[in-house]
Formats: sequence, structure tokens, C-alpha cells
Amino acid sequence: MKTPRRPSAEKRLHRLIGLAVMLSAALPSGASDIATDIVISEVLPYPADGQAAFVELYNPTDQDTNLGGYALSTDDSRSPRALAGYIPAYGFYLVALAEEGWPAEWPAPDFVLPELKLAPLTSGLRLFRGEGEEPDMLGWGVAPLYWEGTPCNTPAAGESLER
Repeated sequence: MKTPRRPSAEKRLHRLIGLAVMLSAALPSGASDIATDIVISEVLPYPADGQAAFVELYNPTDQDTNLGGYALSTDDSRSPRALAGYIPAYGFYLVALAEEGWPAEWPAPDFVLPELKLAPLTSGLRLFRGEGEEPDMLGWGVAPLYWEGTPCNTPAAGESLER
């Protein structure tokens, strides 16, 4: 009986590299894009009757984050609007975009920012940190000024953009 020959070290290395390439091609394209800063998790730009416009932020880190130094800006209100308060580790932060008309059955907002304006059909939202850093942005409609990747479709009245 003939003993099988063991592949050379060079052949084993080539096989290992080939396997790694095949496995990396099988992973989703965003698999390595794990957020390490505050992100925009949901936006309701076009509220229906009984609703109110809002922006929700999410903290994907294991540390509470002070929002001093963070700001939001939109296509329609281009000057960044400062945020305040803290967002807990793995927690959410709700920003109401109107001082009145917040639905009683919804959770109380963490912050109210009525001067931040969202256009219902085409708009974009940017999150700033410090001097010009942009941890996240989200756009919808045909030609928003701000978006990341591809803008979302225009939501219908009462539909939020959630990610």
C-alpha cells in the first residue's frame, strides 16, 4: 500500500490563502463595519396625524457617552444644532423636533430641538462630533445633500426610516 504524500508547506499556505479568500467573499459586505460611535438609528421625517417628527440616536459602545460636542444638521437647517445630555451604553436617545404635539403614548423625548427641520420628500441628516467629524449621516428621496451609501426611498406619511 502506498503512503499518501503530505503537501508541501508552500501548497498548504496556498490552500489556506484560497480558503481565506473564499470565506471573506461569503461574508456580508458590511460585516466589518461595526459602529464605534453614536449612530442615527431612526428618523420620522413626515409624521401622520397624531404623530410627531423625531430623530433617534443609538450608542453601540459599552460606555455612556456625553453628547456635549455632538450636533445634528439637515439639508433644510444646515447650521449644526447642538445636543446635550448623555446617551447610555447600548442605549437610545430620542430627539423631538417640535415643542408641542408629542403623543402622550410615546416615550418622553430626551431632548427637544424644534429648529431642526426635516423635509418629508427629500432630505438628509448629519450627526457631527467635535470639529467636523461626522460619525453618521442618513438621506432619503431623490437628491438629498447628505447621505451615506445610497439614499433611502422617500417614506410615506407616518413611516419612519429605521436601521
